[in-house]
Amino acid sequence: MALVTDQDPRSSREAEEPDLELMSIEQLLELLPGVSRGLLAQWRYEGYGPDFVKLGRRPLYVRKSVQEWLEANLHVQPHGV
Repeated sequence: MALVTDQDPRSSREAEEPDLELMSIEQLLELLPGVSRGLLAQWRYEGYGPDFVKLGRRPLYVRKSVQEWLEANLHVQPHGV
């Protein structure tokens, strides 16, 4: 006898899985005009910039962390100044 529920089993699995969509350096550079590969490397070395993970020698960025970093570093200019 199978248990029947109204809830889609995929939705509960998705709720449990962390949002770990990874971005390459190239993908991140598309979001950050004026930022070079060298500057990203310098930021990683200095501990600045969005959080990243290294798989082997390749740094990858978690999309959610990049978005949070951008929001945290948003500077809004006051109107009329």
